[in-house]
Amino acid sequence: MVAGGGGTRDTPTSSAEGAWQATSVDATASASRAAPPLIPPVWPPHRHTEGVGAVVRDVAELLIVVALGGMVVAVVRRLLAGQLRVYRCAVCARPTSRGYPRCRHCGCEQPDAL
Repeated sequence: MVAGGGGTRDTPTSSAEGAWQATSVDATASASRAAPPLIPPVWPPHRHTEGVGAVVRDVAELLIVVALGGMVVAVVRRLLAGQLRVYRCAVCARPTSRGYPRCRHCGCEQPDAL
């Protein structure tokens, strides 16, 4: 819209219909003005846990961390004890998934696929 140091800008008229008219704008004046933010900032910021006390929130977070930590410890214990077994293809003996009826490496049917 701005070409050669001058240009036009659409601005609303004062009429009730909200019609737009073109007005002349100086390029340096339009460059020096900052555009207003699209979404005004809200202060103080709204939190998802606004109605919940800090102690309740911290206890819930602690319980989640303990649960996840317990699951990781259980898996590591089973891994170290040798209770986790890698499923291998009956033909090529490469690790594969029991969730699929065929081996992705050799394509043979898996006898105990899920």
